[in-house]
Amino acid sequence: PHDGVIPDSPLHVLWLGTVGVRKGIQYLVDAAHRLSDAPIRFSIVGPIHITDQAVASAPSSMTFEGPMPRDKVSEWYRQADVFVLPTLSDGFAITQLEAMAHGLPVVTTPNCGRVVTDGKDGRVIPPRDVDALAEALVYLEENREEAAKMGRKAKKTSKQYTLDRVGTRLEEIVSNVET
Repeated sequence: PHDGVIPDSPLHVLWLGTVGVRKGIQYLVDAAHRLSDAPIRFSIVGPIHITDQAVASAPSSMTFEGPMPRDKVSEWYRQADVFVLPTLSDGFAITQLEAMAHGLPVVTTPNCGRVVTDGKDGRVIPPRDVDALAEALVYLEENREEAAKMGRKAKKTSKQYTLDRVGTRLEEIVSNVET
C-alpha cells in the first residue's frame, strides 16, 4: 500500500486467489456494481472458475487478470490498497496473511481462519452480505488514513504467523493436552 496516502487516486482493491463462488466472487461483483460511481477499482487475480457470462457481467471498474505466476504476486500486493476475500468456505486462506505481510488491510468473512480483527487490521463482514462488503470498501475509500493505519497494524499482525511462532504455539498446545 501507499504509506503516503494518495486520496485523489482510486482505492485499489485486490482479490488474489481462485476466482469462484465458494470464495464469494459473486458478492464482490455485486458490491462493485453498487460502487460503480465510487473511486474504487478492482483487480481480480487468479485462476477463473466462473462462467464467461459471469465475468462479462462485472462492472468496468473490475478487471480479471487470470492466473499469475508466483513471482509476480508480490507486485500485485504492492500495487493494492486493500485485499478482499468474502469467502463462504476456506479452512485458512494464506492469501490473507500474505496481504497483511504486505501491509494491506483485509476485508473478509469469519469463514477463513481468525486472523483479521475487525476495525483493527481490516474488516470482518458477514458471509453473503453485499451491503456490508460495499460499506466496508466505501469506509476504507473515504478514510484513507485509517486504511493506511489498518495496513500498518496488519503488517504487525502477520508477524504472529511465522513458522517459528506457530511451531512454538503448537508445542504449547500439545504440552497442555498431555498434562
